[in-house]
Amino acid sequence: YYQRLDAAIGELVSLVDRDWLVVVMSDHGGGPKPWRRFHTNAWLAQQGWLHPATARPTAWVSRPLQEAMAWARRAFPWRHWLVEHLPQRFRREALAFRQATHLIDWSRTRAYRVPLQYPAEGIEINVRGRQPQGVVEPGAEYERLREEIIAALRELRDPATGRAVVREVWRREEVYPTGDLDAVPDIVCLLEEGIDAGSDLQRVFSDVPLADLERLNGDHTMEGIAILWGAGVRAGHRLTLHLLDLPPTLLWAMGLPVPEDMDGRVLTEAFTPEYVAAHPVTYTREMGWTAGAGRTALTPEEEAEIQKALVGLGYLEE
Repeated sequence: YYQRLDAAIGELVSLVDRDWLVVVMSDHGGGPKPWRRFHTNAWLAQQGWLHPATARPTAWVSRPLQEAMAWARRAFPWRHWLVEHLPQRFRREALAFRQATHLIDWSRTRAYRVPLQYPAEGIEINVRGRQPQGVVEPGAEYERLREEIIAALRELRDPATGRAVVREVWRREEVYPTGDLDAVPDIVCLLEEGIDAGSDLQRVFSDVPLADLERLNGDHTMEGIAILWGAGVRAGHRLTLHLLDLPPTLLWAMGLPVPEDMDGRVLTEAFTPEYVAAHPVTYTREMGWTAGAGRTALTPEEEAEIQKALVGLGYLEE
């Protein structure tokens, strides 16, 4: 597969000359799928921040049912067709069952997990006035609880290995300093290599079933690639960069000014000093974008097509 991709890129590059700038980049890397699972809600319950519902299936009922659902996902490749054709109510109930949200006593729960893309995981505070059954007062109580959870995550160890579970953890405003913060979990963390997040309420840790690893043994990693070739590029120079550095660099390479409030930086070190001297970086006024500004509303049909595509890619579940 990599050889075919390499050949395709070689064919494209053969069609252009050195006056072009060619960039090969990825939004994430790839590596082995985690073999251990950290069940965030079970841990929150263990710490007293989440309370399971009193009337819930016992472990000997719920675990076989979860295993049966996992088997069905592996055995029936047409499950995406089934998901698309289920009534909306059944889709919501199926997702709630998979995430075990129906097993939580929300009137007594102070914090709960918000699944994110591996290796990220989110935790939301059940805030009074924000959540339907919020119990945590906004302000000092909210901040105090966040600090307690963050401190506990930093100390958390997998009892089977003694290894740390969390690589890094942040308040949401530290990760997303602007924008619609209500769409972001209150706590965002990165799990250590080899550990994924799960929604079991009976176990804090478990091994990923071998059958799951046999079906899909690869997953995302944080470190991707960026390769530059062409006009002004320093051949053989190795870079350390962030994904957000590419947009301002591409604008500059096209002779356009860089908005002052754009995230990231221009990667001038990737280009020869002569090229940088001949093409000074210029800036323009702030973009001043706000949520929804300058965007054209999608039709319901367009939204449905986008949602269908994201479900097929596994980024959304219904």
